[in-house]
Amino acid sequence: MSLSLSLFPATRRRRPRLGTALCAGLLAALTITGLATAPQAAALPPEEASDATAEPGSRWVTADRQKVFEISYPAEPGVTRLVNATIVVSQATDTEANGIGVSLGINCRTDGAQSESTGSIENVHRGQQITLRPRMLYTPTSTGTVVCQLTQRGFIGAPDGTQTGVSRAAIENGSELRHSIGVRDTKQRTYTLPTKLSTKSAIVGFGQQWGEFPSVSYTVPEGKKGIEVMSDHKVTSCSYAGGSSDSTTDGKDLCTGFTGGKGASVEWFAYVTPLDAEGNACAPKQTIISRSRNVSLETHHASLYGTGTYILPTTAGCTRNVRVKSYVRNPATYPGGASRFMIHATSERTAILPI
Repeated sequence: MSLSLSLFPATRRRRPRLGTALCAGLLAALTITGLATAPQAAALPPEEASDATAEPGSRWVTADRQKVFEISYPAEPGVTRLVNATIVVSQATDTEANGIGVSLGINCRTDGAQSESTGSIENVHRGQQITLRPRMLYTPTSTGTVVCQLTQRGFIGAPDGTQTGVSRAAIENGSELRHSIGVRDTKQRTYTLPTKLSTKSAIVGFGQQWGEFPSVSYTVPEGKKGIEVMSDHKVTSCSYAGGSSDSTTDGKDLCTGFTGGKGASVEWFAYVTPLDAEGNACAPKQTIISRSRNVSLETHHASLYGTGTYILPTTAGCTRNVRVKSYVRNPATYPGGASRFMIHATSERTAILPI
């Protein structure tokens, strides 16, 4: 596959990076041009510092991965921070290639060790603008300095998998990488599927659902009324086979043999079940995330984000223990113009925060 990405000029203004906020309740978000970004959900830790000063040249999406934003802060063992980004990407209106795949990655390290990562990927079409929001919780286990970077790279994609040409995509004003005020609470965790997966990425057929992400048992700390759950997924439509591989597929495109249709309908859910002292359900489970999206032929790859809250019930016999479960579903019950899709097990993320 041939890739040609050209850059185009724009006026940029350098700004100093934001330091640590003194007031825990003060949001200290900074944007490249001062445009407002979407506010955090109320239950999430407020922001403490951010970086919206793009590295020179990094606003242009290129074939080589490069750093865009970087934040750092003193590492405090056991103190959790929410590290997240809002990245706005646009594609020029006069490009030869209609689509460019944009891959974003967040990586945090403590003095070069204890590395954790997450990311988002999606195609942006000619004349289109999209927003990606990769996020994760990071809890250092040693002292030192935490450095978190957001990187980007691009790649050409097409329905037949052979598209070439010139594409011009840019990271736009309003983009930033940020971290929250630190919270010393060992109950805040990000759950991911293990590196050595027994569960692999899979094709979700018509009328099927994928729920291989294990149920997570969680004890709500004393003094907290419930939890906030962030459940994120990555899917690839099987409109065509290209790009339907990852580290669990042995180099194979899973969509091969399952291609067709003009895009996939995707639904994703998360529910919470309250538990008694024996670990059995003590009240009906509650759905806290219920979302849907159409992943079109051109979009092909999509990052799905969901956030929901749950308040502990007052039902007799219920404890502070809950079970969290998430799953993804293909609601199409017949082929028609719909597509199957691939769920990427390596990109599954479920984060739980007490509220």
